[in-house]
Amino acid sequence: FFFAMIPLIILYLLLFAPDATASEYRSMDGAGNNKAHPTRGMKGALFLRQRQGAAHYHTADGSIMPNSPNPRDISNALNANDRKLMNPRKLNDAHTVWGQFIDHDFTLTPDNGSEPLHVPVPKCDVFFDPDCTGNEIIGFHRSNYKMFNGTREQINQVSAYLDASMVYGSDPERAAALRTFVKGKLLIDELCG
Repeated sequence: FFFAMIPLIILYLLLFAPDATASEYRSMDGAGNNKAHPTRGMKGALFLRQRQGAAHYHTADGSIMPNSPNPRDISNALNANDRKLMNPRKLNDAHTVWGQFIDHDFTLTPDNGSEPLHVPVPKCDVFFDPDCTGNEIIGFHRSNYKMFNGTREQINQVSAYLDASMVYGSDPERAAALRTFVKGKLLIDELCG
């Protein structure tokens, strides 16, 4: 039955399918992809917030207030585990890696190299301070931003759409940097081992 329908499907497509013109394709940088809000989701747009930014990010120097918990202490507390935990849904780390890969398709916030906000490492941290010096830090820089209504707002450097921009790029310059320009192939990195 299906094979008998193929000629009818082709005829329908030839007669009623709209012509594909360049203006019908979505833009590489996400501009105009949301008809109601043409700049929403485009490369360079501000991230949308669910609520107002935390007060300690509104201080003049942007530093973390002294009463904020140490991020490494929080990380250690959340990840403290002496036994192997099995995922109740039988999922493995590939699901986490896939989620991270997809996340990089619609979010990229570059750091602002001129604003370090290093995380102090607790003395004798098993991973970062095994010699118990108490002088170790985790290098960290605040994200790049634009000031908007007196608040630091982070900028998305890729389109906010699930469009494989982490593979193909979100602008012509990045797209060109990812291509060989030989038979439509993308560049690859040779990995050792």
